[in-house]
Amino acid sequence: MSTAMRCSIPEDIRQEMESCGGLAALLRKQPTKKALKDASKSFSILSKPVRLRILLLLRHEELCVCIIKAAVSYPDSKLSYHLACLKRAGFIRSRRDRSYLRYSLTEVGVAVADEVLRLLDRK
Repeated sequence: MSTAMRCSIPEDIRQEMESCGGLAALLRKQPTKKALKDASKSFSILSKPVRLRILLLLRHEELCVCIIKAAVSYPDSKLSYHLACLKRAGFIRSRRDRSYLRYSLTEVGVAVADEVLRLLDRK
């Protein structure tokens, strides 16, 4: 630890940190910058209420895009954009069924939807 850093940290706090391996040990436990950047992108995707609503709808079952549209009351172009965002993030997948697109959650999407519900239940 640099002298300047030691001076800015109170002695009792510095000793406590050193007993746990110091700042360097703490920093080694942190995710990589890339991992944090990826997580930030995922959280950004989840920042729109309509996307959370779509995830929670799909938590129950695979749905045709027409059902999702009716449930969220969004125009086709906007809904398509939000579905594409969720799909790119790896939260949902789609499959063609005749002339329809059906959407479902991926494993990651299930985990995210469950966590959203858990957070909502705390309020």
